[in-house]
Amino acid sequence: MRFQKFVEKEQLYSGAPTASEREVITNVRLTLVEAVSLLTRGGAGLLRKDSYALGQALEWSKLDYRARKLAMESACLDALAERQRRPRDMKIETTTVRVKVGKSEILFLAHTIPAAVSVAAARELVGKPFLADYQHVGG
Repeated sequence: MRFQKFVEKEQLYSGAPTASEREVITNVRLTLVEAVSLLTRGGAGLLRKDSYALGQALEWSKLDYRARKLAMESACLDALAERQRRPRDMKIETTTVRVKVGKSEILFLAHTIPAAVSVAAARELVGKPFLADYQHVGG
């Protein structure tokens, strides 16, 4: 669901209009070959460099650290809820998500660092979430 929204927003496919299914398949294959070739030539360094220029990472880079931290945590919780094939209930799952694993239910509390650990301002927001985890579980 998030990926489809990302593709719609970015409109990364720029192939020529097609008249048949065969042309669509050919254009998609050419697009994939070009993308894989670009990533292969640039290596992981290119991927890391470009990752802040697309999608959510670009949006997050425009935020201050506190807002970025909250956005990153929200994205983590949304992803966990989506793995359960359900949306996150924002009324009761504002900072946590319960995920069924086997017969058990696990409570996830996302806690992120909004920049590199070497950035002091980002480190200051980390804190020690495990000292307050008991506050998120009802008895």
